[in-house]
Amino acid sequence: TEVGNLSLELQQIDDFSEGLASAKKDGKWGYIDKKGNVVIDFIYENAGDFSEGLAPVKKDGKAGYINTKGEVVVDLKYRNTYSFLNGYGVIQDGIYCGAIDKDGHVIIEANKYYNVKPLSYDLFYVDGTEAGDSKGGYDIIDKESNVIIDGIAGARDFSEELIAVKQLYINGKSDMQNGKWGFMDKDGNIVIDFQYDDANNFSDGLVRVVKDNKYGFIDKSNNVIIEINREYETYFTGMDFSEGLALADENGKDIYIDTKGEKVFESEDGVSSYGFNEGLAKVEKNGMVGYINKDGKLVVDYKYNSGFDFSDGLAKVYTDDDYTNFEFINSKGKTILAGKIVK
Repeated sequence: TEVGNLSLELQQIDDFSEGLASAKKDGKWGYIDKKGNVVIDFIYENAGDFSEGLAPVKKDGKAGYINTKGEVVVDLKYRNTYSFLNGYGVIQDGIYCGAIDKDGHVIIEANKYYNVKPLSYDLFYVDGTEAGDSKGGYDIIDKESNVIIDGIAGARDFSEELIAVKQLYINGKSDMQNGKWGFMDKDGNIVIDFQYDDANNFSDGLVRVVKDNKYGFIDKSNNVIIEINREYETYFTGMDFSEGLALADENGKDIYIDTKGEKVFESEDGVSSYGFNEGLAKVEKNGMVGYINKDGKLVVDYKYNSGFDFSDGLAKVYTDDDYTNFEFINSKGKTILAGKIVK
């Protein structure tokens, strides 16, 4: 990767996505490329990440979408717009949310839902209280607004054809807090019954589930592949598999396991580890950040005060404690872009 501008001065800069990063200068947002060139001028009040070729932007109090050339693709006419997900963008008009496709056609009218999240299979997760039923909770609907999964307390996203869903009704009574998690298919059929205290998304054929404060991993047939016997402390304990490896805990030490539950390698003493992204995982030692590869080898030394996951081939890191001096490094630790955050 070519080295770009190493003396940028910006008020804010986000991660790269689809080759561009949103950045703020003189109170306005625009987009720069990986060399630091301004590709889309600083003219927006808000600017989100590019996703599926489009980015949500706001100007003069109205929001819409632009493409990577800066051309307006969906007119700036909404109160808010959000990054595209699964082929749809969420719009907010007044207090209600809806969804549009990439041509700007309204798929879900912004006139009755406070929450809309596009899922796979042209389905949408919405609040159920306004969906024409009295059950409350949340629903999953199709793009014709037919209810596919009715009255649930929560859901993840579809992954490997299944979605983790939290039940709302216990003994006939609504209970948002204490429902169990199970898995359903896109037609609303229960595939794995409601029995877990928490469940995530499938990855590499496995999903992390929690039962009685212990976690392990099951497959799509609910076979326990990695025993549900590890101590579950927080949501971040034993995260999902990512690129074939999952982070786990063994006697207070971070280890990485494969999809058979076998230990691949363990972190050094005193090192906090994170999940893999684009082949590298962030690690922290004595308050400094570095990155390891899938063999557990340190490929970027502990020399940054803070750092983020790799995204679009680069990771954003800071070389001071007050998030002033930033760099974007590549997978070899080479600085590609750098600058300082100015007021």
